[in-house]
Amino acid sequence: MDAGAFNPELMEVYRMRPIDWRPLAETDGAIATGSLPMFVLRPSFTFRHKGVDVHTNRWGMRDRDYAATPPAGTVRIAVVGASFVFGDGVPQGSIFEAVLEQQLNRYSEAEGGARYELLNFGVGGYAAIERLAVVERALAEFHLDYLFFFEHRDSARPNVAKIVRMLREQRPNPYPFVEEFVRRAGIDPAAVDRSSDRETLIRRLRPFQEPLLAAIYERIAARCREKGVTPVWIYLPRPEKFAQDGPPPLELDLAQRAGFHILDLSGVYAGHVLEDLWIARWDHHPNAEANRLIAERLLAVLRQASDLALPGLAPAAVPASRPSPIEEE
Repeated sequence: MDAGAFNPELMEVYRMRPIDWRPLAETDGAIATGSLPMFVLRPSFTFRHKGVDVHTNRWGMRDRDYAATPPAGTVRIAVVGASFVFGDGVPQGSIFEAVLEQQLNRYSEAEGGARYELLNFGVGGYAAIERLAVVERALAEFHLDYLFFFEHRDSARPNVAKIVRMLREQRPNPYPFVEEFVRRAGIDPAAVDRSSDRETLIRRLRPFQEPLLAAIYERIAARCREKGVTPVWIYLPRPEKFAQDGPPPLELDLAQRAGFHILDLSGVYAGHVLEDLWIARWDHHPNAEANRLIAERLLAVLRQASDLALPGLAPAAVPASRPSPIEEE
């Protein structure tokens, strides 16, 4: 556990981190909640996070302002995810969501198509159980046509930690299916408080992490269908060598079973040195250049996705994936 003793080079990298390099939940822009998600962003607020200014709109999104009801002829897409969608360490206008919105409108206007609005609901640190709450809020408060739900790998495990925190802090649980899994794990919610052993609770819930993620996906897809919204599950790899092998089988299978449309952004960083795409040596979130690559790749994939019927997008070939120099080594 002592990086200074066992890996002095790594410790030097850690020491380079500026003071504003801390979790989003610990910034002035975060407001703790009583349930899920654990915190939200402060509306109409500006704060510093990971070297860039973060501006939120009146809805608490890191995005430009939007009306609750879009203008006529507008295709509205909710973009939901964690830190990659939020844009950790990236200037606001360089986040792939903002770049993609501009690209979609450029192509659509050239074809005489609809206007696009992409609403960025991404918040760093949110597990899938929290993103479910975000989706339900988005469906209730905004007129949407599509949901873009972004995932990486290892989406099942973090939900258990979030549920354990809810139990220990005695936060109300808005989802009956969560209570069912808790009781199947032999946990009495009424008997849990801050003095309860966290690791014991996690160990009891761990066998249920996969069916829990399945239930989350199923509820998201079902809520979208009820509202006439098309749910799209999008695999977005991290710019790290271990993440270049394609979508994780578990998450992909569960998303397909739930009824999501599937988009795969594997190969988005092909031809680039992965270290050049990080926001910092000590933080491997995608930088502005990587966000540009993500937007371009996603646009190409969307133009090929005839089943989504996005208006004003002419079909285009998806670039072939090539190994990066790091992968070749």
